[in-house]
Amino acid sequence: ADGPDDGRRRERGRVLRALADGALAGASTVNVDNLPPAAVDALVRSESLRDFGNDRVALRHDLLAEWAVSCLLSDLTVFDQLPLQSPAPAILARGVELTARFAIERSADSTSWQQLLERVSREAVHGSWRRAALLALVRSEAAADALTKASESLLANHSRLLRELIRTVKAVDVLPAAQLFAALGVDPASVPTHLNMPRGPAWFRLIMWLLALGDRLPAAAIPDVASLYFDWSLSIWGRDPVTPLLLPWVHRWLSAIEDARETESSREFRAPFTGDLDGANLSDLEDSLRTTFVSFCDRTPALAASYLEAVMRRQRNERAVEGILKYRGRLAEAAPAQLAALTVAALIPPVDQDGRGRRRGRRRENEPFTWTDSKFIPASPAQGPFLELLMHAPQHGLALIRQLVDHAIAFYSDGQPHGSNAFVVEFAD
Repeated sequence: ADGPDDGRRRERGRVLRALADGALAGASTVNVDNLPPAAVDALVRSESLRDFGNDRVALRHDLLAEWAVSCLLSDLTVFDQLPLQSPAPAILARGVELTARFAIERSADSTSWQQLLERVSREAVHGSWRRAALLALVRSEAAADALTKASESLLANHSRLLRELIRTVKAVDVLPAAQLFAALGVDPASVPTHLNMPRGPAWFRLIMWLLALGDRLPAAAIPDVASLYFDWSLSIWGRDPVTPLLLPWVHRWLSAIEDARETESSREFRAPFTGDLDGANLSDLEDSLRTTFVSFCDRTPALAASYLEAVMRRQRNERAVEGILKYRGRLAEAAPAQLAALTVAALIPPVDQDGRGRRRGRRRENEPFTWTDSKFIPASPAQGPFLELLMHAPQHGLALIRQLVDHAIAFYSDGQPHGSNAFVVEFAD
């Protein structure tokens, strides 16, 4: 009750309780003409209250109102006084969040927090109240402990609650990137309107807990966790100390999907993650994981090289190769030699033992390259990895281009020597 136990503490407590009731009801000021004047004056002097005259006062700051409301809501019966059918006002939403935090921080388990979550999850209750209780887990300074206490609930039933928490954090605790860059002097018009930045520590706390969870993460949560990782890295272009910790998991999940495709027949196919993706589309997840990995793979170059080498070893790698050549991300910076080798393997048909190129998979019999060549239409310097390799690793980029040109010439000439049928280009040096 804001002050020492000087014989008036109970009186000050009653005044604060009246102000808490007023905040709960949405009143801007509270009439205190029936409360002890000395207690009211003491709270005004300590700057807990603001005096508006005529015996009307208010809590001096919204933060105090939020804490006052949260103290009341520790009694779940008080929730009956909230306008639960309507969107939660800011002060009341924050009060529910603080109550939820106290419920899990001050208990040995998540029972009290689950009871509160259930109370704001009933039919006809607006979703904003539930969001406030859910976000308490990651907005708590003791988030790691809070998430661990609630882990049984979060991971149960195909991780439905964890997936909801991830989506809520991504929707609520964000700031438009244009707004942040504008403060740094960057033209907001140059920033994509859909790009958001994490706001506050909730993202970081949740990600670190997920990393600590390791193999205990249920497969059904992988699509949402992977999306969270991508959005985190994208917001700061992967130039942070966390992204290198995320990429090994992205690589691991992506490799599991690609390895599962190596079976000889569809009857032998065994879905990765024991097929427990709770309805998520496996192909979409694969594309998303590959995009995430190649976008930031320069942070883990050894892993990038290992990934490309694994792709080239696989027999059923068409989908992966096509995806990589369509979007290389930063592979030209991370693993240029392997990217050049993959491009050669994708474009030049393998040769049989008798020296003839196998025709399978080629668009037409009279062309030197595989069907993959059609992915570079319309012709452009930026199609495929060629320009990127020339910029970031010229030795590999130039060798790749020469190898492809030599192969095309050999194909069209049936390997005959050019003799006089050639152009000589002379340079001044």
